[in-house]
Formats: sequence, C-alpha cells, structure tokens
Amino acid sequence: MVEPSFRQKFAQSRAHWGELLKVADHEIVHVQLAADKSQATAVVVYEWYLFESMTLHRSVVRQRWTLFDDHYGLSDETVVKGDRRLLDPRAEPGDMAVAEESATLLGDPTDY
Repeated sequence: MVEPSFRQKFAQSRAHWGELLKVADHEIVHVQLAADKSQATAVVVYEWYLFESMTLHRSVVRQRWTLFDDHYGLSDETVVKGDRRLLDPRAEPGDMAVAEESATLLGDPTDY
C-alpha cells in the first residue's frame, strides 16, 4: 500500500516501467522497524535493464514506510546506490547515487 500523500510521486517514478525498462529481479535485503513501530525502513535491491540497450543495471532503494490506520504505507523512497534512472527517467546515464547517505541508517550499503 502506498500512503495517499506519496501516491502521485510513486506513480510518476514508475510510469516508464514497461516502456523504457523492465525489472528483472528485486529483493528486500533489510528491514528496520522504529522502536515505537510508527515507521519502518526497507532496503530493496532492483536489477533491471533498459529495452534500448539490454544492459543489466542495479539500484539499491531505501524505502520509508509509515504506520497509518492499522497498516503501513510506503511514504518515501530514494535510490541510495546505483543507477538513478530506475525511479527517475530524466536522470542522465551514469547518474549514480552514492551510498554514503544510507550508511548511518542501515550499516554499510556496499554490502547490498
């Protein structure tokens, strides 16, 4: 489920999926629940390719989930390592995210 305030951005970040790229695989590699259980952070590794080149790409995405009503909803996500074009089709080839942003939250992101 996607939190209502994030739905438009979520849809926009995936609008090019199926047209420009195809997700080959994804894996949830880490989940951390806040002590008060009001939020959770997940790390998801996506492997995907662009139809134009058929070259495999890898992106590590940090997702934030927020408890609302009686369930969690996706409230934010960002590429923290790898090719940003997974979530942003306007990103330039070679526009790679640097892993240091997530290091303090989830350990060493180079592990993913």
